[in-house]
Amino acid sequence: MADNPEDDFLASSTADPSMTLGEAAYATGAIGSSFAPGAGVADVLGYAPDPFNPGQMLPSFSENVAQGNYIDAGIQTLGLAGDAFYAAAPFTAGIAALPGGVLKGAQALAKTLRGGTIPNPKTTTPQVFFPDLGEKSHVTLQPDVKNDAVSIMYIEADKPGQGQGGEMLRRVTEQADATGTRLTLYPDPRGEGGLDQDELIEFYQRNGFEFQYPDPTNPDPILDMVREPRPPVQSSTLYRSEAQSYESPNEGAVFYTPDKSYAELYASEDRVFRETSLPANVFDIREPGNSEAVLNWVDQKISNLEDISGVSVDIRDVYAGIEQGGPQGASRALAAYNTILAKQADRSIIPGQAEKMFMQDFGIDAMTIKEAGRDLDEYSVAFKDAPRPTDPTSGSLSDLSTPELITSWVIEPSKVDRAEVASRLLSQPDVVSRSNQALDTLGYGDTVPMFRLVKLTNDGDLQPEGLISATLDPNKVPSNIKFLTQGKFGMTTPTDYRLVRYDVPREKIAGYLPAVSDDIKRTVNRAVKEKGFGQDNVPGMTTVTNPAKYAKELIDLQDEIIADVSGLKPTVLVDDSGRPMNMLSMGGALPKLIAEGRVTTPEDISEILPNYFALNPMEYARQGNDIPFEVAEKQAREALISRYQDFFGIQNKAEGGVITLADVARNMNRGPRGVGSLAPIARNMYRTMVS
Repeated sequence: MADNPEDDFLASSTADPSMTLGEAAYATGAIGSSFAPGAGVADVLGYAPDPFNPGQMLPSFSENVAQGNYIDAGIQTLGLAGDAFYAAAPFTAGIAALPGGVLKGAQALAKTLRGGTIPNPKTTTPQVFFPDLGEKSHVTLQPDVKNDAVSIMYIEADKPGQGQGGEMLRRVTEQADATGTRLTLYPDPRGEGGLDQDELIEFYQRNGFEFQYPDPTNPDPILDMVREPRPPVQSSTLYRSEAQSYESPNEGAVFYTPDKSYAELYASEDRVFRETSLPANVFDIREPGNSEAVLNWVDQKISNLEDISGVSVDIRDVYAGIEQGGPQGASRALAAYNTILAKQADRSIIPGQAEKMFMQDFGIDAMTIKEAGRDLDEYSVAFKDAPRPTDPTSGSLSDLSTPELITSWVIEPSKVDRAEVASRLLSQPDVVSRSNQALDTLGYGDTVPMFRLVKLTNDGDLQPEGLISATLDPNKVPSNIKFLTQGKFGMTTPTDYRLVRYDVPREKIAGYLPAVSDDIKRTVNRAVKEKGFGQDNVPGMTTVTNPAKYAKELIDLQDEIIADVSGLKPTVLVDDSGRPMNMLSMGGALPKLIAEGRVTTPEDISEILPNYFALNPMEYARQGNDIPFEVAEKQAREALISRYQDFFGIQNKAEGGVITLADVARNMNRGPRGVGSLAPIARNMYRTMVS
């Protein structure tokens, strides 16, 4: 990213975030029109609209040549060639129409990649450079006529191992998704210092690519890979018309639809109309591999049936769904299995029973589903348990911009639904891309570990958590604990508070707030204050006069990340006896000092905590050990330091001091497979890290 994030938009060919709604609509339409049949001819003649300068036209072929923009002129000929294919289609029974779209797709992707420039006038294949990612960082694209796709020929980073390659790929895939473009590639390592072929394959698979010709039995498989465009993000608001009561209300999933008019069809005086937010990291059966997971699960359930009397027709319907495949086949198979469950229990169908069973088995909270009889492209969302509804009369936050919403959440998270913030972050490809690039740059890999202060239940158990806020930098955990608890708990507070670490898969992360905090300007203050955030007269506190400044300071202090930890088991920090440690006790002092890097040796403990003992001197003397107490004490301290450093992901440097796993990853040009930390945000009285 540029030193000033706003600079990223200066060279970008996507719509400026400061555009008005009308300007954004114009830009979107202009970009979309470049894919239409005939647009290549218009582009060559100088009649193609400029997406980012309403009322102006892009240069014609002759103007580009005259100005020395040879590569743009060359790309225009690709578009013209595409239209030639379209023009020939009526005379070839439509066969020639296929390459036309492909050629135009390569042309349009080359022109519209975010932050991309095309400076090389000699190449005949679109080669896009990204100055904000390094002088030499570029992607080479090529039409793939055979597969009706655009082929990624090369991705070359200016500095391998710094996340530049991952960010370039994300920019290509986000534009491919926006335009419905299939992508193909061959995982061929290039240069030194980058990933080898196996690592490349894993990297591309994480970004949605699959083998084009999978054959598990072939010891020398064909490695060509393909990525289908992903469906557009659904509306962040979901709707449901709900009866006052249901039979067996807790045995089935709860369905919400993004289509408000559809939900309103069922509205009546004896029903309640509810709204909720699209959950972060919903299990989307339209994603590659997800529908197959559903179908395999249903197939296994049917195979385990001991009695199939009276359900043979429904079993055939299940297998019809399995044969159909894809998200619609998965939805059909689940519906048929629902019928089987009802018949075998000799009762009426419980809507969503099969969906809930699937989510329970896979440890997920919500999934998309194609409801029977619906022809809309937008899928409904099935919740394992009833989601937290939003009150439509309480004042929606949908009118807030993303920086305004983040600021409101940071200031008073008790008044903003975390799920709404997560949904907003996930719905904006630019925000997702910047979060991922920041994590790449910090050296994180597939798994990002996080730290969080949690409260035990009355019976002493940790509560399962879903969407959480956390801190990414382990060094900031001690200051965050102090910030969250100072003045609220005394030293006699019961041992209810534990520090835990979640190791979170990258795909379950909703957003890393420091990556977008520079978007928070003073201009957000008016809207935030008008909504009343930080303006209550709380005894002992002043109102927030500058929400933007306050929010940015908190984000920087706490290094906040939002993630879905549903189904993940946390690692709890334990004391020297193996018991969960109370972070509000005196025993919590040592791990805090180690997290900050102030203690790395037994001698550091003596200097900072002169009265600290890892062993009980009197007890040790009574045991009659042969090893001198000083030696045993030093060994015990070394073991404690090592254990706490492992928890926080810290290693000692050879010359002294500490180094995090992220530092190790950067030195190795590889992201670690598990590093990180967590924390939360808000006014002091509303801290969400304590839950």
